[in-house]
Amino acid sequence: MNNIKENIVLTFFVGLFLGAISIFLAIGGGPLNVSLFVIIFHFTMKQSSVYSIATVFFSQITKIISIVASAQYHMFDMKMIPMLIIASIIGGYIGTVWNQKISSANLENLYTVFMIAITAITCFNVIHFI
Repeated sequence: MNNIKENIVLTFFVGLFLGAISIFLAIGGGPLNVSLFVIIFHFTMKQSSVYSIATVFFSQITKIISIVASAQYHMFDMKMIPMLIIASIIGGYIGTVWNQKISSANLENLYTVFMIAITAITCFNVIHFI
């Protein structure tokens, strides 16, 4: 499939799965999203990152609304929120600038390095948990 519009049903269910699993597991889902978009829709890494950001954004918005609606926000340190917002905006800007300057091949290599690092951290946490 070269275009997301070619199969709206598949697109819907992929989005549903990614949104649900990222909230259920509390992982955000970025690396998983990008990988599945590349595999299922044959997007480039740069295209996949845009769709991944949209998926993560909307799934996290629903989580925030649910926390506020159920008055669970007292479980979180609300003093951190302004700093996290500012840091996220700055980090997003820096990431966008880097993304525009790096070649697709280098981006794929960098993604592979980060996936290996995430896998290593996950293995360490599993061993530490056991």
